[in-house]
Amino acid sequence: MKIRNLILAAVLFASPAIAADLPLKGPAYLPTSSCLSAGNCSGAYATFGISNNADLGGVLTGGANNGMGLNVGGGYQYWSGQIIAGFEVTGGYQFGTAGNAGSLTSTQFVKLGYNFFPSTTGTAVAPTAAPTASQNPFLNLVPANILANSTPAVIAGGCLGHGVEKGCVGLEIDSVLAAGWSTAFQYYNSPSVKGQADENVFRIMVQRHF
Repeated sequence: MKIRNLILAAVLFASPAIAADLPLKGPAYLPTSSCLSAGNCSGAYATFGISNNADLGGVLTGGANNGMGLNVGGGYQYWSGQIIAGFEVTGGYQFGTAGNAGSLTSTQFVKLGYNFFPSTTGTAVAPTAAPTASQNPFLNLVPANILANSTPAVIAGGCLGHGVEKGCVGLEIDSVLAAGWSTAFQYYNSPSVKGQADENVFRIMVQRHF
């Protein structure tokens, strides 16, 4: 009995020393962001946006249908090389102004685009070269790196506002802000349906990629 107790005591005494010699288990592997640069930004994302709609005759003054809106949602895209394609669903609220009541809103878009001015020698992690002068028709007007890191696309789908679902079509420009972050500028039209006015919506989205 005494021998067994001595052996047990020795084991308990040695346990901390043995544990100290064991290698520490590192943290679970966390994958790098799926969005590092234009042409290397595929995967799921959450999106947050501010929108404003105005008739074409009153873009600067607000127009008859002016209404600021907030939007949240998510989507999935393939943005590899010069091609971008994906889908996105948002929900939000448009505040009533200019005699219009507030309304819950939603958009359901697919997008398809192509970057005509990619970085020619940059890496997948961070493009380093801007398009040459011959590739940049906006030379001295728009910084070439904006063109290299942005991709225009056509968007189309459904738009819900004031209780009416409409078919919408428009344009979008996606740009990478930083690793894991991008922005999208959208313009789309929702035609007059069931007594609802024709609306032209401008929306700026910030996207967090996973």
